[in-house]
Amino acid sequence: MDQFAEKDDIGPLKVPNRGKSRILVIPVDFNLPGLEPQNIEHLKRFFGPGREDVPTFARYFRDNSRGLLEIEARVMDPITVSSCPFPGLGLLSCRVSSPTDLALFSWLPIVNKVLRDFKSRGLVFSDFDLNGPAGLPDGWIDGLIFTQNGVAPEVNFPLSLLAPEIINGPIGINAVTIVDNSLPPDGDYTRNDAAILHGFGHLLGFADLTDPDRSSSGLLYSLMGAYCSDDNICDIPLLDAYSRVAIGWAEEYLIRGAEEVKIPPAPEARSVFRLGDTSPYFLVENRGRLPLWDRRIESRGLAVYRVDPAHLPPGGKFDFFPEWISGGANRDESHPLVMNIPADGNYDFLTRQSWLDPGDLFQTGDILGPSQLFLFPELITPLGTAEIAISDIDSESYAPWVRARLRNGFTVEPSPRAEGCQTFPIGADQPAILLIVLLGLIKLGRRSAKRQ
Repeated sequence: MDQFAEKDDIGPLKVPNRGKSRILVIPVDFNLPGLEPQNIEHLKRFFGPGREDVPTFARYFRDNSRGLLEIEARVMDPITVSSCPFPGLGLLSCRVSSPTDLALFSWLPIVNKVLRDFKSRGLVFSDFDLNGPAGLPDGWIDGLIFTQNGVAPEVNFPLSLLAPEIINGPIGINAVTIVDNSLPPDGDYTRNDAAILHGFGHLLGFADLTDPDRSSSGLLYSLMGAYCSDDNICDIPLLDAYSRVAIGWAEEYLIRGAEEVKIPPAPEARSVFRLGDTSPYFLVENRGRLPLWDRRIESRGLAVYRVDPAHLPPGGKFDFFPEWISGGANRDESHPLVMNIPADGNYDFLTRQSWLDPGDLFQTGDILGPSQLFLFPELITPLGTAEIAISDIDSESYAPWVRARLRNGFTVEPSPRAEGCQTFPIGADQPAILLIVLLGLIKLGRRSAKRQ
């Protein structure tokens, strides 16, 4: 929710991000005209242990956390509701298109009623408190997900702040996600599965990296960003590099001077490479198609992100909430918290003209230089070169690893080896960055001509 602006609120506001957790999943079907019941069989399969070749909820977070977080889920039998939860809307018009304040607070009575109904049937909520900040039960449920059949889009809220009276005995309910799990017309449940993972990501603490007014595509190559295109082609992407660093599932490695690196595929790498000493700065990771995730990526390459922490909400248990209500950290596409830097220099995703364009990732023959950084003139030197650069990219010879030369012109001191990667420091007497940029531009021109 707050992208970890508050660090010590696991339990009251966030769910544990390490250890072994057990979460509760409650499907709610609204028996209203035009709505179909959820596919509970698929839902239980997605939350179950599953086969190794099938995407599951537990496998996703195990892979992204590099095994730091293991989640077991229990899916309850669905609850049927025959009334509209939103005041002033009739049975035929019971739809809300955006998570407005009305929709948010209208959910509270239903959440309260459903939880108390389950308690009266003998559900023991302490069974869902296996984990906490110290890896032990802490008096707060490890996670609560409601799925519903299409009356509103996903909404997430801190129940402990908005309705602290909704507790069950000694166990507190912290944050809740309510996800649209309506039946897709094409029978492909990728959208539903990604939406559920995205919603739970908020309970872990991740900020929303979509663009809520849909004027841009939102952040690409991120579960917390744009996992579907405008024509409803969907993927289950990995978490982006910034989010994995923020939660502590990867470490940040600052490039000092110029270094040759071999980068393993995300999320295997324990380190994410950083260019830029201060803010804003850039992060680099290796992305490509995997058997279960990122299956819409056509070819492997380096994903580059610009990060501006100035757009983080301030710390404090309540300060993130106005930021969340106003649309999240990426609501202004011209000044977002996290932004993609495309290899082809085409920022068409800022106007929703592309989604997972093959030219976004940096591959063999590409460079990161002035052509890609023209939106950020503060990075361009008087000589026309960039203070940061990526060159000599080889995304083929070491596949699925990618080798590249990274340069951070702000820092020249030697640095320790990045964990999970291979680094090859380059001395200061190597050719100037101007020559590298010019050679890279020639390669880029050849590649562009080849594409045409």
